[in-house]
Amino acid sequence: MQEVLMTPDMCMRFIIWAYYYHGIMPVDDTAFTSSARFLPHDAERMDEMARMVLKFYTADSIKKACHQFDLAKERREACPFTQQELDGMFAKEA
Repeated sequence: MQEVLMTPDMCMRFIIWAYYYHGIMPVDDTAFTSSARFLPHDAERMDEMARMVLKFYTADSIKKACHQFDLAKERREACPFTQQELDGMFAKEA
């Protein structure tokens, strides 16, 4: 697997992908494997990425960002990244 450089932009894309498009709040280091929505190897890789994100941001700040995504959905604001684009970067549901 190619190593991913977790820049602030990449962290935000990951959080958007996980929560906005898949409803998974990446504040638990097994959120993806326990969701059973991804192939096992993809879920393990996503759990590792979630652990990297948690090195930079607190669980509380991620939860606050996810709340903002909920508000954006309610207001029907467009997401700056398409699900197809982010699924291609991270993983598609099995």
